[in-house]
Amino acid sequence: MIQISISTHLNVADNSGARELMCIQIIGASNRRYAHIHEVIVVVIEDVVPNCNYLYL
Repeated sequence: MIQISISTHLNVADNSGARELMCIQIIGASNRRYAHIHEVIVVVIEDVVPNCNYLYL
């Protein structure tokens, strides 16, 4: 079972231009320390693909 905690770095596989994300919050978890694979989390982008012109947030 995969568990995601706050400050976990995650690799991304999509076309947004992001390479690595960091979890900053677990939605709906007031007293839990870990999220599982099916839960919603809030992340920030830590690393992007260099010379990527299509990532404007």
